[in-house]
Amino acid sequence: MEGEAKTPASPYFNYTVNVNPSILSNMVQFLGSIFGISFSILLFFSQKNHRANRYLSLLLLITGLSILLQLGLDYEIQLRFPHIIHLFYPANLLYGPLLFLFTREMTFPHKTPRRTFLHFIPFLFLMMFLIPSFYILTGSEKIRLFHQQGEGFIQNFFQWFQYLILFHGFSYTLASFMETRAYQKAVHRCFSQSEKVSLEWLQRIILIILFIWSITISWRLFDYQLPLTGNDMGKITGFLGIFLIYLVAFLMMRQPDLFQYLTLLEEESQPLVPLEKSPGKYRNLTMDETTCQKHCQSLYELLSSKKLYLNPEFTVKDLAQEMGISSAQLSMVISSQTSENFHSLINRFRVEEATKLLISSEFQNRNILDVALSSGFHSKSVFNRYFKQITGTTPLQYKKSHQK
Repeated sequence: MEGEAKTPASPYFNYTVNVNPSILSNMVQFLGSIFGISFSILLFFSQKNHRANRYLSLLLLITGLSILLQLGLDYEIQLRFPHIIHLFYPANLLYGPLLFLFTREMTFPHKTPRRTFLHFIPFLFLMMFLIPSFYILTGSEKIRLFHQQGEGFIQNFFQWFQYLILFHGFSYTLASFMETRAYQKAVHRCFSQSEKVSLEWLQRIILIILFIWSITISWRLFDYQLPLTGNDMGKITGFLGIFLIYLVAFLMMRQPDLFQYLTLLEEESQPLVPLEKSPGKYRNLTMDETTCQKHCQSLYELLSSKKLYLNPEFTVKDLAQEMGISSAQLSMVISSQTSENFHSLINRFRVEEATKLLISSEFQNRNILDVALSSGFHSKSVFNRYFKQITGTTPLQYKKSHQK
């Protein structure tokens, strides 16, 4: 209204904050790379699964340093420190081997060859080529070559060799993924509860890395025709790299019990060897059909009478010792006579036990978790999943349908 005094704007809110997105982006990547470098140092000196942690720590260290170097290009630090130009270029040939060797140590450590240095021969050859042809040049010569943008032999080499690097990294990452798939199948042959030793988290990480390689390869193959500059691709891969660093740290801390089972995986090397889907997959074992059938009958009688499956930590090694045969022979019996693996067989017995408990008078006033634990499962969620998978209904629905 006219004549009323106007309240002056508060001086505490009379300002705006302008944040440069580029600076914010660089800050996020900088902090992420520092975290990755710090975490890699902690992993390197970790006592658990020492060799695997060393491979992973080197992988995280190279990732963190590469992201830092990429950030430096935004501020043209190569003009102040020209000797860092292409300094980490050979490190691109380390991502694949380090990931593969880490995966192998986490899955089938007994298969890791002694001559692991063979995986690093491409890196060494590239270093031997670049030292006399580029690294020993003066700073001014490196800057001149850097600004030639594709002119000259050395710059053409850097551009075309990038395709080999992409193929190299993608191939190793794909091989790492196949290792985890073989491991998951092997775990199902040896453990009745696979959650503690499952490497699904590693599979997810490798799939993300495959995605990174794929988008980079697509960008290169389309001859840079995508609406992305080299700097844009650097930022995208940088952010994905930071995401992976945090994801690895989170998932490894979430599954600390994994390492105590690696000893068993090393001891049970024969049944954990990835098996091909062919009649000769157990060709190193000698057991005729009649013997297999007898062992299968003994297997069912033993499980039914002693109810060994009620132990949540029950393994194929435990059952093999009860039967007086090797773990490999037991895996062969289960596979050939039941068309199942140890994991599915034991959980089927547990679900059958649960169906009896659900309708028994003793468990009428007990909750589902009690039934799960009494059947050999270690958690309600795992129990519900397998019960629904085998019976087609939930435990609660099954219990209600059988109430009088």
